Amino acid sequence: MKLNFRLNSACFVLWLSSIISGCSDNGGGSDGTTTTTFRNIEIAIVSETDLKESSDSVEGTGSVKLVSPLAEESQAGAHIGLTFQLLQDDSEVTLVTFASSDLENGVNVKWTKTATTVSASGQSKDITSKLSGIDWSGPVSLRVDIHNNEDPTHMIMWNQSLSDKVDEANEIYNSAETEDGDFQVPGRGHGTIGMLTLKNATVTDIIVLGPQEDDH
Repeated sequence: MKLNFRLNSACFVLWLSSIISGCSDNGGGSDGTTTTTFRNIEIAIVSETDLKESSDSVEGTGSVKLVSPLAEESQAGAHIGLTFQLLQDDSEVTLVTFASSDLENGVNVKWTKTATTVSASGQSKDITSKLSGIDWSGPVSLRVDIHNNEDPTHMIMWNQSLSDKVDEANEIYNSAETEDGDFQVPGRGHGTIGMLTLKNATVTDIIVLGPQEDDH
């Protein structure tokens, strides 16, 4: 009788442990990555050196990917808004768009305090002069249209600090309107995944929408 009681008690403990374990697994993705919600968007931590994430900010050094794809297929478009701050002289924020499942082969834009580059297909273009009016000493709010249904990808950028209007008149960069292709995106993306990579930086806002401008 005592033996049966001990066995039943042990089974109860194992069952209870499994319930508790199952309830505590809500922060994990299907691939084992840790997920959290940032500004109502689910993100997954890809790598972290010193990364702190919460519902209203991602800060430090590391990478997070957007759990939901930017679009249903790679030959599509997206609109991403970011508010971020470069905290140190060597700080960087890189937006990766339309990357493949291995987080490669995307269309990327990297911002530092001294340079801005767009890259794709293993090549990069310096577009620093197009963003010369931005004050990098404090928070920066930018909007980016990515038309990956074009070849090369058509990218448009707006500085929300100058105007909250996302229209042709307020563009600060349009890759399709450049002389001799000097500022064109050098390729296109081959997937649907979006990702942010930070180095000594803070991102305090993000929005993800469909493209806001027609191709022009």
